[in-house]
Amino acid sequence: MARDLPPPIRVLLVEDTPGDARLIEERLTEHQPRPVQLELVGDLAAAIDALGRVSYDLVLLDLGLPDSSGLVTFDRMREAAGELPILVLSAHDDHEQAIECVRRGAQDYLVKGEVDEYIGRAIHSAVERVRLQQRHRDSEERYRELFNHMMSGVAVYEVLADGTDAQDLRLVDLHAAGERICRVERDEVVGKPVTEAFPGVEAMGLLGMLQQVVESREPAVLEASRYADGRLAMWAENRVFPLKTGHVVAVFDDVTAREEAKQALASSERVLRDMFDTVNDGVL
Repeated sequence: MARDLPPPIRVLLVEDTPGDARLIEERLTEHQPRPVQLELVGDLAAAIDALGRVSYDLVLLDLGLPDSSGLVTFDRMREAAGELPILVLSAHDDHEQAIECVRRGAQDYLVKGEVDEYIGRAIHSAVERVRLQQRHRDSEERYRELFNHMMSGVAVYEVLADGTDAQDLRLVDLHAAGERICRVERDEVVGKPVTEAFPGVEAMGLLGMLQQVVESREPAVLEASRYADGRLAMWAENRVFPLKTGHVVAVFDDVTAREEAKQALASSERVLRDMFDTVNDGVL
């Protein structure tokens, strides 16, 4: 059974020199891991118009055009192309210009006459790189959405040095439920050492557990413990996990209502026992 061919990479070639355009087209019609479909335009205005009509995978841009030249060409194309990858073509091996183009968002800077052998590879690499970057952004977006919709609080700590000192554990993220539970704005605490962000962590035992997990790389649970500082008093349960990135995550729940109810029940039971003992003493 024949395998389905991959769809072609649609490339907008912005080039005003027929000989250079023909050479590029010849190179790209040779065997490629994925076919390349070229559309040629000769100036920047025509390129911007084409981007409004057709969906492309990549722009191959000559910086020297009849209606624009140099970095201005790139800037105008970057604005029109949005997230499309752009490979810059130039007749000049200008190191400073190449660096500036890449800094402004170009995937690569190719010098005409020197890239004939690998222009196809450069196109395929740029398209794949952008695809992977987009997949990574999508993954981060899904993670952030999940992170922000969790009912439990989540705090992420960066481990500096060996993590044995309180200053070595720095809060780098706190999601929406964490803000609500801790009654604090994320921007007020992110970037601070754990004992500055949450001054009561040592007394409640969480600091020691974070350090334990840093050292052992094994998850641990801190049962209901009382947290208190000058701003907040609560009971919380913490589950602490190490991440492959070296970070440590604390997932926590506010169990204040449960613990206060338990304490109230215990107090009531003591009162009832005392009353029962008093009644029995009277009967005896």
